[in-house]
Amino acid sequence: MLLVLLAHSFSAAAYSGTAATTCYWDCCKMACSWNSAGVTSPPASCDASGAKQGGGNLQSGCSGGTAYACPSMACWSVNASFGFGTVAAQIMNGGAKVPTSQLCCRCFALSFTSGQAAGKKMVVQVTNDGTYSGNHFDFAVPGGGVGEQTKGCSKQFPNTPASAWGKTWGGISSAAECSNLPSILQNGCKFRFTFGLNNPSASFQSVPCPGELTSVTGCKRTDE
Repeated sequence: MLLVLLAHSFSAAAYSGTAATTCYWDCCKMACSWNSAGVTSPPASCDASGAKQGGGNLQSGCSGGTAYACPSMACWSVNASFGFGTVAAQIMNGGAKVPTSQLCCRCFALSFTSGQAAGKKMVVQVTNDGTYSGNHFDFAVPGGGVGEQTKGCSKQFPNTPASAWGKTWGGISSAAECSNLPSILQNGCKFRFTFGLNNPSASFQSVPCPGELTSVTGCKRTDE
């Protein structure tokens, strides 16, 4: 399947290059989950229990509302060397940042070029944005660090100690610590360590989104 995706990507590609990567999970409704043009429907958001809910205009739990990131959108592996997932992303084009509206629900094939993940591959879909330095993919992985949104996870999971989420930037440091997170997030948390996502560098190529991702997010771009 991956070979078919990569072969198809050369005719469908709009963006390619090299990028830095990190991990995050702030529990907030993802930026692409608001109603926006260019997609069939925005990626789903979830209630505090992790159940999907419709409505692109639902207020984020990080801003006093009831919409959170869905646990099902955390990255996962197919085997030891290939995985799927969702990301926050920044892509540069001619020195300018590609608008989020052009990236939401777009998919990319990544080939990792450093660290424990070197030689491994992922196909990811953009569901969030961020401010980074240059091309960047920030993998949605529970325990990856809450970043600027420090209150979302504590609101969604009030019975989980704030310390369980690890450092603000970088999150937890071992797979064993995943057991301190809510049970619905633990498998997603462990992926980071079993797959070796220790901020590896990567090459990337935009590709048509596979059903494995669109069936999870519920989102497809109308320009593919």
